[in-house]
Amino acid sequence: MKITNFQDTTSAQFRPLARKADVKVSAPSSNAPAPTESFQTSEAPPTLMQKVGRSLKPFNPLPLLESAAQTALHVATSTIPGAIGAAVSIVKDVATGGARNSYFEHKVDSGSEEAAAKQFEEAKALLLNPNEWMKLGPRFGPSSFQVYGQESGKAVEESPKTGDYLKIGLPDPFPHVWVQVEKIDVNDKYAEVVVRPSKNPETDSDAPAHLFSRETTNVFRVSREGNVVTSSVTGVNEKLNSEGSFIDKTISAARLMGAWAGAKKPQWNAFTKKLLSNSAPAVALQSTGMETALRVSSAAMNTPAS
Repeated sequence: MKITNFQDTTSAQFRPLARKADVKVSAPSSNAPAPTESFQTSEAPPTLMQKVGRSLKPFNPLPLLESAAQTALHVATSTIPGAIGAAVSIVKDVATGGARNSYFEHKVDSGSEEAAAKQFEEAKALLLNPNEWMKLGPRFGPSSFQVYGQESGKAVEESPKTGDYLKIGLPDPFPHVWVQVEKIDVNDKYAEVVVRPSKNPETDSDAPAHLFSRETTNVFRVSREGNVVTSSVTGVNEKLNSEGSFIDKTISAARLMGAWAGAKKPQWNAFTKKLLSNSAPAVALQSTGMETALRVSSAAMNTPAS
């Protein structure tokens, strides 16, 4: 009996198939990326408190409570009359980041165009010298003003240039506030100085050192039309400065509520009147101090200074 080798038989049987397939195996390319190793890690299973927190997250009551509080403030503002309603409105605008505009104006008839031109020139010279503005404040508690150079960061005695700072001492025990001169525009019909809350150039902080935010601007202006000379102070988009530390924000909120409650009216009413109280004979025509939330339509509030 002839014994056939199983390995030889198998090889002989499948050799024709291998020839028909004609398989070509190419060498690996030298540009192919090198093999890398990957590892799979698994997070630790959540703790019981994490599971509870995740399950309660869809039921977070804080947004609902905040919405309810804002709704209550809006309803109270609309329904409560008089000083209490005004106080509630102030708290609401401070708490919710609401903005307001303010406008203070004094207007006089100088009697003739010649006299008006003289009075305008005197008022313009005073307007362009903020170091003298303290003299224009009320008898009790006037704010102080000092020009600081943009490059030197030190007090200067000359009139400010665009980019210079004003250091303002409000009649309260808190630190000074700072603004930067954004624009000075002068011609034979009007003169105006536009300022915006700024950092304190004496420190390294970039946060506005002011109760108002960066979006706020104040416009100090004197103008002449015929016999009439007008001085005005306009606050545009006045809103709370929410930058800085918790203490800074608390002080700013307290100052802003006081300002909106009427603390700034003596300062700017006196400023606009005294700016035109010079040697030229004049008859007062109008003196106005107004303040309103931005949601209230008012031509005086919403007309930008030209």
